[in-house]
Amino acid sequence: MRICIVGLGNVGMAYAKVLRHTINDKGLDVVLHGLDTDKAKVGTMRLTHNHILDHVTTEPKTLPSMNYILICTDMPMESTLVESNKIIDIIHDIPTEENSVIVIKSTMGIGSTRALSRLVDRDVFYIPETLREGIYAENDITHNKFYIGVKDKNNPQLEKIIPFLDVVKNVYEGLTITDYQGYKCGCSFEVGTYTEIELLKLTRNAYIANKITFNNVVNEIARNHNIDTSLTKNMLLNDPYLNTERYNDVSFGFGGHCLPKDTNHLSEMIDGRENPINIFKSLININRSLIDMHSRMITSVYCSHKKTFPEARIVFFKLGFKKDHESIDNSRIFHVMNTTHDYPIDTNICYIHDYDLGISNERITLKDIKENDIIVSEFMYKELEGLSNMIYTAEKIYVGGK
Repeated sequence: MRICIVGLGNVGMAYAKVLRHTINDKGLDVVLHGLDTDKAKVGTMRLTHNHILDHVTTEPKTLPSMNYILICTDMPMESTLVESNKIIDIIHDIPTEENSVIVIKSTMGIGSTRALSRLVDRDVFYIPETLREGIYAENDITHNKFYIGVKDKNNPQLEKIIPFLDVVKNVYEGLTITDYQGYKCGCSFEVGTYTEIELLKLTRNAYIANKITFNNVVNEIARNHNIDTSLTKNMLLNDPYLNTERYNDVSFGFGGHCLPKDTNHLSEMIDGRENPINIFKSLININRSLIDMHSRMITSVYCSHKKTFPEARIVFFKLGFKKDHESIDNSRIFHVMNTTHDYPIDTNICYIHDYDLGISNERITLKDIKENDIIVSEFMYKELEGLSNMIYTAEKIYVGGK
């Protein structure tokens, strides 16, 4: 097997070290090549890294035919810029075997992988790196799963990439055999479309950035009030409640009494300080905007639906309507519905709940739902899965359960 790593920066060299470790340790018949357009870097690599890379060059046409091409260079985040990127010409110039595969390790913007796949005549898989720059070589060895982006999940053609995964699996700790649609591999992986894995990678990094910023702002409050944060840090690390599915799912927004009240209090503790960064105020404003967005969309969907089905109602499923609380269930949604159109629709609103909410709207049960009613539910509960109605959830709109 011949593998070419394109781009010999932090990511490229991390994978070169990982692959070399496996090749030497297992005695694999793999030849490892490196390609970079920086002549000075390539010159240094030839002198200092010849024990890692079997061959290093700046000229793709001088390479032997490759089985796998690993793209580790900076890639444009905008899909429209992929075509003009020099990487396309480099890929075309690398000699390849008949069934060669391109593996993209660089972070790709939404739509960029598909844009690249249309410009090359080889199979493309997106398997993004999750390395940390400072300890990239060590960090890579702690991975426990691959995420593989494919053009078509129904026909992933994983047989083309599994030989590569089997090469690197030996240095990854905690990997188990995965059986996916009949494809067996000695490591853990999950498969998604190009865009699904692009979103996954970008979200992972943005989530880390958000946690870092959040913790820094909390520490600023603690520092200004001479508070030891040790207990708070331990709680964030070890509280299982924080990592439940309930708080890792899409919702209409945070609400109730405690979350808005406590978030507002932390926001007020930052206001007036020299530090202008108030992440808590941003959270409150974003939450309100999301609630307003859902209110407008529910109204729009209902009014459009009512033109075809005049008798249709809006049925709120398992949503409490508590006045003055910052959530989708406060009276604001009724205000939006009743004031944004020429006709009031509050008489066409009813709800299904485990207890009487003490409001004027009609309380019904599941069996009272009519065929053309629109159901509004924060999540797609199991009780709703068999219904053919249009169901508006925080994640998406279902029609006929799909």
